[in-house]
Amino acid sequence: MNENLFDVLKDMMTAFQDDFHTGLPGYIENYDPTSRTASVVPAMKKKYKSGKELAMPVIHNVPVQFPASKAASVSFPLEKGDEGMILFSERSIDQWMESGRAGLPEDPRRYSLDDAFFIPGTFSRKNTRPGSKKGLVAEFKKTKLEVLDSEILMSFGLLTSIKFSEAGMDIISAAGKYSALGHKHTDAEGRPTTPPLPV
Repeated sequence: MNENLFDVLKDMMTAFQDDFHTGLPGYIENYDPTSRTASVVPAMKKKYKSGKELAMPVIHNVPVQFPASKAASVSFPLEKGDEGMILFSERSIDQWMESGRAGLPEDPRRYSLDDAFFIPGTFSRKNTRPGSKKGLVAEFKKTKLEVLDSEILMSFGLLTSIKFSEAGMDIISAAGKYSALGHKHTDAEGRPTTPPLPV
């Protein structure tokens, strides 16, 4: 069966696009916090003209991107199965990764699986966590920090929490509520050992 020119060009473009990567959702296979690199798995399959479907390969030594600057950074543990976005550089990142300086790439490849970055926290709807309506929230397992308009709340599981505000500090636990506002320490005879806190 003879193919016309249009079909030949279409097949060539499809083959070219199959190796042209911009961004895909994916998940962690394993993570090294020391180097901040991971092995990641694209969450998409490739389908070929024959109808055959194949999983995309695991991508190794992928830099993981957390919010950071020269002076500050945020990081957290990543576990197998954690979701995120895999982005692919327009050009080879090998030289830049080693030197951190601008320069000509040593390899002519473009949008390659070899030049991936992983940004954790791009969730599928199934795994999306609710966001905050009131302020900045940071969570790690059972510990939660909330920075709100006029107070800071820290909670440790369901039983203990600490609230900081202009009025002072309150601690709530299974033993009851304790307020540091105006609290005084006393010696064995009941005499104050510290001045009252300013109000």
